[in-house]
Amino acid sequence: MDYQVIVKKYKDQYILHIEELSLIHKTDNFDKGYKEILDKKNKILSDIKEYDLTNKKNQNKTNLKPFFIKTVIIFLGLTFLISYSGIKILTKFNEVAVNLEKEISLDIENKILDKLNSLSEIDADRRDEQLEKIKIIISNLKPYYKEVIKIDD
Repeated sequence: MDYQVIVKKYKDQYILHIEELSLIHKTDNFDKGYKEILDKKNKILSDIKEYDLTNKKNQNKTNLKPFFIKTVIIFLGLTFLISYSGIKILTKFNEVAVNLEKEISLDIENKILDKLNSLSEIDADRRDEQLEKIKIIISNLKPYYKEVIKIDD
């Protein structure tokens, strides 16, 4: 196992530190101190191996399989939820658009038929006046009817 030796200079001494083993060595001579800290490191590692004191917590850190499984499950759940909701919203929107077109077209047809039926019962001057009003209504509603057709397409 390779461990990084961190070297710091404090006043006139070198501080050598191996963080993973919590090992610190203070020396005046860098080369001699480096060899001494490596000897200490090897002694500690041999003692750990001899007494079977392996650190199982560090070995479990590399096991990411449960994390990935949970992530995939959450991702699939969210994907299903968003897809289902989107389909429901689009279906409702389509139903509303179709119903709106039917209601608007039925209302317009009924109004025009009512006006035409009432025209047969009145005199000629009034009939011309009513026909002009119907033409105005139709010309005013024509753009809206085209918009409803666009929604349906």
